[in-house]
Amino acid sequence: MLSQTGNTMQLAIAIPRLWMVGADHSFQTTDQQALTSLGGFLIGSLLGRLSFAPIFGSHGARSRAWLVASSIGMAFLMLVAACVLIRSGDEGIALNRDNPSWTNVQGFLALALLSASVGLQGATAARLSTPFATTGTWDASSSMTANARARHCRALARDWAKSAS
Repeated sequence: MLSQTGNTMQLAIAIPRLWMVGADHSFQTTDQQALTSLGGFLIGSLLGRLSFAPIFGSHGARSRAWLVASSIGMAFLMLVAACVLIRSGDEGIALNRDNPSWTNVQGFLALALLSASVGLQGATAARLSTPFATTGTWDASSSMTANARARHCRALARDWAKSAS
């Protein structure tokens, strides 16, 4: 779950299946889980990006209080997810691919909470500005998109896309 690349690719395969002739057009459980995980991750990243700066003043990501609050937030999200999973009564591990686990509402909620925790971790690592700032491929691409210094790279990519078409 550290990298959302697999979920993104799974959704990228599931969406064109809707237009294929003779294909199964149902939104399968694994596709729903991938969408839930990706959505939870993005919400956690957004929470990490927006939530702590107004609370801790202008120092924001540089204060230790922000780092402690972020760590407690991640732990709390994981704790709530574990409690939800225990209460759900669902199996923790899928026994085969045809019968995935975490298919009820509580399972989807736990998946979203765990993914939000990982997204918050990625945002925290990015705001610390260390060489190890990204914890996954999605973190790298989302931080590159949001980074003001990456505008030059985006402009180069846009020019390349125009010349290729």
